[in-house]
Amino acid sequence: MIGVYAGVSVKPEHVEEFLKTIEPLVTASRQDEGNVSYDFGAVSDTDFAFIERWESQELLEKHMGAEHFQKAVAAWEPLLSSELDVRIVNSGTFVYHPWRRAQLLAARLYARSSGVPNRPPPNQA
Repeated sequence: MIGVYAGVSVKPEHVEEFLKTIEPLVTASRQDEGNVSYDFGAVSDTDFAFIERWESQELLEKHMGAEHFQKAVAAWEPLLSSELDVRIVNSGTFVYHPWRRAQLLAARLYARSSGVPNRPPPNQA
């Protein structure tokens, strides 16, 4: 079983446009082979999260290659205020998606220096 948490931060002026893409994506994704659950919700006015469960990594990757997923991600590109924050949990092992490698390294270095395991570094403003 694979778990996915995907955090999305949207530019305030694009929230309505972003939300229009969600229903088609969620509806189609729930029909994808291997989908156990696919949920979406608001964290704040501009931050949102997808929480998903998949039968296997292969079926998750198939979903990520599906037309409805690719279409949504392409539509989001100009709407987002930061990169997608995708975290994948597989059999109890937490894995950042490949585009998050730098953050994972920073979190490891922070954990070593602070003695606090598995906690990302605080925001540096």
